[in-house]
Amino acid sequence: MKHLLKFLLLLLNLTWLVSCAGKKSDAKPVSQEARNEKATIVYLVRHAEKSSNHPDDPDLSAAGQARAEALKNLLRDKGISAIYSTNYKRTRQTAQPLAEVLGLKIQFYEAHAYGTITGKILQENRHGSVLVIGHSNSVLELVEAFKAPRPVAQLTDSDYNYLFKVTIPEEGEAQATAEHYGN
Repeated sequence: MKHLLKFLLLLLNLTWLVSCAGKKSDAKPVSQEARNEKATIVYLVRHAEKSSNHPDDPDLSAAGQARAEALKNLLRDKGISAIYSTNYKRTRQTAQPLAEVLGLKIQFYEAHAYGTITGKILQENRHGSVLVIGHSNSVLELVEAFKAPRPVAQLTDSDYNYLFKVTIPEEGEAQATAEHYGN
């Protein structure tokens, strides 16, 4: 009788363990926000408004300088750890206020070398946030080079106020959003 009782208790414990193993976990699925914590964030802008001086390599106009300051104020607390710019006055001057406040050196890239710059950013800044300053004919192409869909169809010569944010998660597809900044 004593052995039968031990056997029944053992059988009951085994049954309970097997039933627990078959239950689904109460863990909640991982949210997009949680996945994005391990994402690489790339902010992309076209250079700010340019002046008409030096047609081949113009400086920023007064409006462009104000926009560069607005960009600095918008991104200064976003955890930017690297700034990339083409090597033109207007792109460097757009990047300069943020680079100064963050104590970062501007790194230069070739405007249409999309594979080179995207590879460098993803390798050197994984899970970080970066800013890339480009041109009206390269910014949206860079969004696509990060494998994100364009959030706007095109940029015109007068579009200076777009800030694109490309979120590249550890798993899943890259997403891009667009917002306006500055005046």
